[in-house]
Amino acid sequence: MGTTVATNALLERSAEPCALVVSKGHADLLRIGDQTRPRLFDLNIRRAAPLFSEVLEINERVTPEEYTEDPSPKAAVELDAMVDDVRVVKGVGGELIRILKPIGK
Repeated sequence: MGTTVATNALLERSAEPCALVVSKGHADLLRIGDQTRPRLFDLNIRRAAPLFSEVLEINERVTPEEYTEDPSPKAAVELDAMVDDVRVVKGVGGELIRILKPIGK
C-alpha cells in the first residue's frame, strides 16, 4: 500500500515538496541525466520539472569497497572494518561501500 501511494504521488506529481541530498559537486546530476530520449534527433527537448524543490550538497565521499579514488582494485576487507582510516559498510542493496570521507569531515 505504501509503495503504491508513493509511486502514484510521484507519477501525478502531487507529493509534498522535498529535497535531493547528494555528494558535494553532484548537484546537477539529475538535471543532466543521460542522453536517452524518444526522438533522438529532436532539437526541441522538453524536460519534466524536477520532483525536488531544493538540492543539498553534503561533504562526503564513498566508493564501492573494491576501489578507492585510485582505479586499481584493493583487496576485500571485512564488513564494518577500518582500513587506513576508511570504514567499510553494507549498502541498502547488500553491496559493500568504502567511506572515503564521512559526512561533515
